[in-house]
Amino acid sequence: MTDDKKNSDGNDEARVGVFVCHCGGNISNTVDVEKVVAAALDMPGVTLAQRNMFMCSDPGQDLVIESIKSGKINRVVVAACAPSLHETTFRNALVRAGLNPYLYIHANIREHVSYVHKAPAATEKAIAMVAAAVAKAREIPPLEPITVQVTDHATVIGGGVAGIKAAIDLAVQGLRVALIEKSPFLGGHVAALDSLFPSGEKAGDILTELTKRLMSTPGIDIYTCAEVTSQDGYIGNFNLKVERRPLSSGDHALYPVLADRALNPGTDFIPFTGIFPVKPPVETEVIEFQTGSIVLATGFSLYAPRQGEYRYVDFPEVITLMDLFKTMSQEKKDGGYLEIGGRKIKSMAMVHCVGSRQVQGIHEPDEKGRLQENCSRTCCTAILNASTDIKKRHPETEIFHIYRDIRTYGKGHEEIYLKASEMGVRFIRFKVENAPRVQKNTEDGYAISVMVKDSLLADEELEVPLIWLYWRQA
Repeated sequence: MTDDKKNSDGNDEARVGVFVCHCGGNISNTVDVEKVVAAALDMPGVTLAQRNMFMCSDPGQDLVIESIKSGKINRVVVAACAPSLHETTFRNALVRAGLNPYLYIHANIREHVSYVHKAPAATEKAIAMVAAAVAKAREIPPLEPITVQVTDHATVIGGGVAGIKAAIDLAVQGLRVALIEKSPFLGGHVAALDSLFPSGEKAGDILTELTKRLMSTPGIDIYTCAEVTSQDGYIGNFNLKVERRPLSSGDHALYPVLADRALNPGTDFIPFTGIFPVKPPVETEVIEFQTGSIVLATGFSLYAPRQGEYRYVDFPEVITLMDLFKTMSQEKKDGGYLEIGGRKIKSMAMVHCVGSRQVQGIHEPDEKGRLQENCSRTCCTAILNASTDIKKRHPETEIFHIYRDIRTYGKGHEEIYLKASEMGVRFIRFKVENAPRVQKNTEDGYAISVMVKDSLLADEELEVPLIWLYWRQA
């Protein structure tokens, strides 16, 4: 191969050097590094392949630098740990060797291979990832940094706690900020809560303080009842078109407080609704502006239960966890049984994993054909914490947790599970293919029963007729 050969970008034909890291055994204990190096030598465009115990070390970087300076290679592939750790390290090594730092490709064969696979599959995958990196390295052109004028403005989409805080922080940095919220209220899902875990602080107090700071910080424009309808441009210079729409029948149905003609904008917290910062438009308004950056703080969506799922809607005794939070905030008495609507709640059940960890062939997809296959990581802790709150205030109310698995993520969350057990909360475990069934119960004055096969009792079917109200996790 001679230096006068050119590739598609007009530069010297790509001569790729592949450097495979042992990572002190983190990679080489699973991946056969010597096989990866041997395979790399047979890949098109590769003129050098070597391995090193720690490629990120000074001797490891020196291997790269010396190979570049000698003219053996003009493209670099390093197969090592995550690029977030050392991609910059190796790009800087290229600079010290006099090579454009963007003629570099990083292959993550630790987190993506050795940490998650076993031999020999790990070695095969590592070779495939190196081959892909080499193919890419042969085609990449050298890049040069460019400078562009950016618009001194930021847009935050979403008026929940994250969006409010982002808008404040950006404005404090001296940027003009547009905060866009599709509903008439600020606060997002936090506004639908009474108190916050684990501090116990009132949601209304947190939102009131944040909104006061938001509305007193210069340079922030608040657009409620608004959505972005079009966007173009590039990083630093985006053109946005935002529409503010008048209140609809759907808004009035979702927020009954809007029927109050005396509702005035301000920073007062409306329980389980949010804060009403500005008046909605009386007709559609179109606002167009330039912005330099866009922050997406659009939050999340709660699982929307279908009618009949665990007899939701069919039985008024079946409600969501969010409904439980609202009901508990309105219940002022302590001691004895929890009372709702003047009725003593002798017993209740809380079912886990409703609307999450769904399985193909067992659960019904949504209207878009999707399943919610993942764990939300929050439901178990939330529902356990709710049960301990109830037992603390109303020790006579019996509580059953009907669950597939208990997953208490977070510092101190496991203690909540232990606390619930110590307080007498009972646990029944079911398999995904044996979902609990809810039915009417006409005996003993209880409203409904749950039929469930307890996998801890060799799938013995239990009837739990001690349910007055059944709480469904959303």
